[in-house]
Amino acid sequence: HGSEHSFPTRRSSDLVAQQLIKDRKVTHAYLGVSLEDGGATVNGETRAGAKITKVGSGTPAANAGLREGDVILAVDGHAVGESAALMGYVRQFSAGDQVKFTVARGSNKMEVTVKLVERPDDK
Repeated sequence: HGSEHSFPTRRSSDLVAQQLIKDRKVTHAYLGVSLEDGGATVNGETRAGAKITKVGSGTPAANAGLREGDVILAVDGHAVGESAALMGYVRQFSAGDQVKFTVARGSNKMEVTVKLVERPDDK
């Protein structure tokens, strides 16, 4: 007999439903970067990620110190293999959430905490 494991998951559909009930509108978390698929070599290990091609001024990314050329490797511990995966993770969060990003800058790996805000076009 196998054992069952229950892992808490954060299903975006549940969050959207809760948000609609509470606010009657859905807000999308916003990072404020342009991305492309990229990779970085840190400590001799090459990993895929989402490379920042542009950081908007005054955005959550800019306020947290993210820079053009940084490669985001993980979001809250979840590996990011490409830019589409990063945007999928960010959409699961709400405005006001503090999210930890694992970032490669040059050959250094660092943790950056970003406070997400509501997408400007949702207001």
